[in-house]
Amino acid sequence: MKVQGDNFEERSEAGPAILNAIKHAANNEKIGEYQGFDVKVLDHGPQAGYELLVENTATGQRYSGGLNVMYADMTGPGAIVRLDNIIKKVPQRLEDSRKQLKESEKNLETYKGLEAKPFEYEKQLDSAEKELDRISKKLQGQKVEGNESDNYVPEPEPEEIEPEYHYSARGEEIKAEDEVAAVKAEVVTSKRKL
Repeated sequence: MKVQGDNFEERSEAGPAILNAIKHAANNEKIGEYQGFDVKVLDHGPQAGYELLVENTATGQRYSGGLNVMYADMTGPGAIVRLDNIIKKVPQRLEDSRKQLKESEKNLETYKGLEAKPFEYEKQLDSAEKELDRISKKLQGQKVEGNESDNYVPEPEPEEIEPEYHYSARGEEIKAEDEVAAVKAEVVTSKRKL
C-alpha cells in the first residue's frame, strides 16, 4: 500500500498513515494507491462523514463502499478493511454492469421496433393539439376562427319552469297570470311616483 508517496508493507504501519491522510486530505484528493487502484476520500462534513473511493486508473471508473464513516468512527485499520471490501466487490459490480448492458441492448432493440411503427393515435393527437391551440388563443382574448371543437359537447339549455301554483298569505291559490299582472301594475305605479 502506498499512502501519500510512502510505501507500507504492513497493515499495522499503513493504518495510522492512511487515517492521517484521510483527515487532512482535500475533498476528492488522491491519498494513496492500493491493489492497483487510486485511493481517494470525499469529506461530506461532520453530519455525514468520510466516504472512501477507489478509482481504476486505466478507465477512470470509481467504486465506493456506499456507506460514509463518521469522523469519530474512522480508524486506520477500519479504513483498510473498507478498501479491501470495496475492491473485493469490483468483479461482481463488473458482472452486474455487463448484465445490465445486455438487458439495455435487448430493450434498445424492442424500442427500435416500436419506433418504426406508426403512432396509432396520431390523428387524435393532432386534433387535440389544434384544439389546445384554439382554446389558448381564445383564453388570451384573440379572435378564433373556425368551427367549434370536435370535442365540444353543448350543455343542455335549462328548461324554463313556470310555477304551477302559488299561495297568498291567506292560503288561497293564486294563478300565475294574476300574479304577473299584479307585478306589472305595481311597476307602472312605482314609475308614476318617480
